Parts: sequence; structure tokens; C-alpha cells
Amino acid sequence: MLRWLLIIFWLLLVSLNGRLFLGPGLQRPVSFYPTYISKELKLKTGKSFFSCTRVNANGELLPDSVLPAMFYYVYLSEKNEVKSVTGQAFKSFWTDSSSAFKYADSLKTMYDVLVYRTAGTAAARFSYRMFMYEPASVVFIMLHEAVHRHKSALNSKLPYVFEEALCDVMANYYLQQLAAGTADSSWVKKYSGRLETIYGIINQTTSGLLTKQQGREAILAITSHSDLFLRDRYEYEVNNAYLLRYSTYCRYYFLLKELLIKTGNADSFLKKTLTLKGNETSVHEQLKKLLR
Repeated sequence: MLRWLLIIFWLLLVSLNGRLFLGPGLQRPVSFYPTYISKELKLKTGKSFFSCTRVNANGELLPDSVLPAMFYYVYLSEKNEVKSVTGQAFKSFWTDSSSAFKYADSLKTMYDVLVYRTAGTAAARFSYRMFMYEPASVVFIMLHEAVHRHKSALNSKLPYVFEEALCDVMANYYLQQLAAGTADSSWVKKYSGRLETIYGIINQTTSGLLTKQQGREAILAITSHSDLFLRDRYEYEVNNAYLLRYSTYCRYYFLLKELLIKTGNADSFLKKTLTLKGNETSVHEQLKKLLR
């Protein structure tokens, strides 16, 4: 019985590998993009960027080269406002889910808590969970994490409250550039559109235009018909800890996107943005001046 279970698991893994590497839309296997991101987009990703995996002759990832688990982060916010308790964005538990939930449970009576799990991090390695995502989502994750690494390599002082939004702005832009000129590029507008609609919902919820329940229902209306990546990323209870986490993705997303459009050149925009420094208020004012 065990032998047959192992065979079934292996066949499923091979099937998912093929889906990951040969999915429609981008025209190239996902394994092509780490090198493309570093050499063509000129993002400083480092040597280990999604390259610490082994592939057999059929282009299939070998199991011992893939991370076996997801990564866990705990966010804490005051219950009466969207405000960090510790002064830090989150506490990382890496793959230790048990410790993450124990830590969260010990504090949930005092604070709003979110235990967030993710398959993609700046560690930039494939995980089994990523095999289940659409190829576009895998490349989006690569692009997002590449911008994190690029910022770190340049020792940029841009505050973290802008960083996640910048990574998503650039990932959406690069994904659209990759799809341009392909046989069917209509999917990428829908993909980015879903993400940006969610950003808008979260901003409206944070500002009080939507209640937390209304925000959750609006988000679920989108994610329930979306790729597993979006469900993993957004389907949680919407409380102040949730809004705290996504404030770094959503609060300045549309401002940064507007500046990218005005700049008209992704390289110049990224270089200019990563030179900004100061506290949140100061950098916000600098961005607004650049838009004038």
C-alpha cells in the first residue's frame, strides 16, 4: 500500500512540475526566468536566486532540491487601531508553524493577530506549494522577490512601508512586459487587475469606507475564482493585524504606480525610488514632489 501511495505522489509531483514549467501565457518555462531577471532586467538577485534546485533530463524538479514547507510570520496590531505592537513589521518563524501559532495564541486576547503563511520569500527557493500555483504567479513571486534583493544589494534606505508596494508595482509591470507581444497577452491585464482591485479594497477597509466584514467578503469574491497564490496571499480573517500587514503592499501602491507611469522608464523609476530615504512622512512628500 505504501509503495502505491509513493508512486501516486511521485506522479502527482511530476504532473505539477510539468504544469509549473510549461504553463501557457509566458511562452517560456519558468526555469528560464531567474537568469532573465538578473541579466535582462539587471536586478541584483544574487547567485542563489531560485537556482538552488536540481532538474532532471525532462526538466522536472527533483524533490530533494525543493523546500518542503511554507514560511510563517506573525503580525500583531493594537485592537483599536491599525498600529504595530512591537514596532516591527512582523516576527518570522521560518517553517516552524507550531511555534508561530503558539506565539499568536498567547497574544490574541490582547492584540489583533495574523499568522501569515507564504510559499515565496526572499530566500528565493522553490517550495512544493509553488508547484500548485499558475506559472504567472510563480514568475510574479520571482519578480517581487527580485526587487527585494535588488534593494538590499544597493543598500537602499527606502523605508519598509514603501518596499512591498514597490515590489508589487515592479512585478506587475515586468509581468506585463513579458506578456507583451505574445500570442495571448489579455490574461496579464486580468491578473494585475485582480491584484489591484484587492489593493483598493484593503485601502478602503483601512480608511473605514468598508467594514472589515465587507472588505473580507469583497476580497473573497475575487480570490474564490482566482489562482491558489491569491487565495494563499489574501484569504484570512480581516482584522487590524491583517490591515497592518497589507498596508505596506497597498497604501502607496497607486502613488508609486502613478510615478512609474509618469517616469516612463522602469529602470529610471526604480533607481530614483531606491535613492529616497527618511521617515514615512518625508518619503511620502518626496514622492508627491516627483509627481508634480
